[in-house]
Parts: sequence; structure tokens; C-alpha cells
Amino acid sequence: MEENESSANSGQQVSRPSRYYDPSNVTQIISNGHILVGICNDNTVLKYPSDPNNHEQKLKILKESVILGHLPSHPHIVEYLGYKDFAIKLRYYPTGPLSNYLSSNPNVGIIQRIEWCAQLTSAVSFIHFNSVIHSDICLDNVLLNDRLEVVLTDFQGILLQNGDILVNGNTSERAKSYMPRSAQYNVLMGFKTDIFALGSAMYHILNGFEVFPELRDPHETIEIVNRFMRGNFPRPNYVGYPIVEKCWRAEYTSAAEVAMDLIGLQNIVK
Repeated sequence: MEENESSANSGQQVSRPSRYYDPSNVTQIISNGHILVGICNDNTVLKYPSDPNNHEQKLKILKESVILGHLPSHPHIVEYLGYKDFAIKLRYYPTGPLSNYLSSNPNVGIIQRIEWCAQLTSAVSFIHFNSVIHSDICLDNVLLNDRLEVVLTDFQGILLQNGDILVNGNTSERAKSYMPRSAQYNVLMGFKTDIFALGSAMYHILNGFEVFPELRDPHETIEIVNRFMRGNFPRPNYVGYPIVEKCWRAEYTSAAEVAMDLIGLQNIVK
């Protein structure tokens, strides 16, 4: 499991580190690390390596651009605007990550929360239909547009072709989104691991906080995985818990099935 290095918007201003390479049209860095995200003059963002001579960083950008370029446009997927010189140009979403929005707006109603779950599930179903495994679904990688609609971003996952890996971004889910699996894990199970992570993301949306909020230390990763393996899930005292738990139990064969159950939930709560 890797910690994600970048997001299309961190939701916070980040000072410009002088040791990093900056293209001339970047005015402000909003996410830093090995891969940078900076706002450009035309209100887009540029995602690019902090070191223009680092082959591994450049390869990560290239792979993500191939995955994004493969995907058709979708209202709940980050808008890809092109690739040039190991830099990806994307639409800028100034509202920032859904995780930050929920922290700042704890009183969002359940109807809106379920709608966000439905929008995110629509995005996941769409990328799966187009042979892409995201591999890091969490609310830090879910932005909100100016209409407060979900936008899935950070595509450093896997692109398949006829069941084989065409592009592998070599990323993985964080601990609270990680489906326990054996050493015999097959890449085609990646659709189910995405759905498992979708369950954790929906839990976060519906409750306003991550699963197992008491487990925050990186050394507690084993305990998190063990709880999921034992089926020791949080108390089922929140709207939508049967859908979330079916994701965690790998009882869905596709994200489209999750979407159908969410439609039923929406009809109940309206």
C-alpha cells in the first residue's frame, strides 16, 4: 500500500519550494511531493515531476496521461486537457477534495450524501467499463466541481487490454480502503478491490469520517486489515450500511450493481 503523492487539488495553499522545478506558467503549487500540482494562468492545473531529470517521476506522469487519454469524457471524472513534455494538464476544481468539504460542512444532509455516493459509483462503473482500475479510491482523490458534484481524479492505476496489463501505475489503496487478499491475487480482481475501496469511500461520505477513526497511526495498518478480514465492521447504525458492507464482503460483481442498490436507497430516503 502506497501513500498517494498527488491530487488535482489539495484544498490548501502550498508554498513554492525553491528546490523544485517549476514551469513558467505555474503560479501556485497546491500539492507537492515527488509529483507536483500547480495552478496555471488559465485556471487549469499542471501535474508534473518535481525533478525534470527523474526518470521514475516522468514515467509516472506518462502512464497517468495514457490512462486519462484512454478514458472518454465523463461528468464525474477529472477533465483531461492534454499532455506535453511530461506534464498533464487538467481542469482546476477550486472547491477541492470532498474529504475537506465534509470536514468543513458536517451538517450536509443525507440526500446529498447519497447523491455523492451515486456519482462516485457512476465514475467507478464507467472506468471499469473502459478497462481501467483506479487502485486508490478515497475521498482525497474525489474533488467537487463548482456545482458540488463529484469528480474522481488521480489515475495512477491500471489500464487493461484483453485482460492483460497494458499500463501499470504501481499505486495501491491506503489501509482503510485496502481489500485483504492472498499472494495469488489476480489483476482481474482489481475491479473488486476498487469496489471494496468504494465501500470505504461511501462510508466516509455517509458518516462524515473515515472507517475506524480511532485507528490513525501507520503502525495500526495490520489491525485495520485484520478487522476487515474478520468482518469486524463498524456498527451498522447509519443509512446505507448494507450497501457499504456488501462492498467490503466482495458480494458485488460490478460497480453497476452498487449503482442499482443506491438508486433503491435514494427512492427510500426521498
